[in-house]
Amino acid sequence: MSRLKPLPDLVKFSVEGNPLANLAHSRQFIIFQLRSLECLDGKVVTGEDREAADVRFGQGQCCFSV
Repeated sequence: MSRLKPLPDLVKFSVEGNPLANLAHSRQFIIFQLRSLECLDGKVVTGEDREAADVRFGQGQCCFSV
């Protein structure tokens, strides 16, 4: 994800079919990392999605494991 962060025009992204999509909280993690997203896996990224991502990953305790 870190290589995609500098792309401000990245508004649509999909991880469907990628093993990443099966991990717990992957949607929140992607939304947190890619702030410009408007659509992820064909679903609109809402304000609530962003809030949940910030709560989960925005406190310096990134608990995302494979």
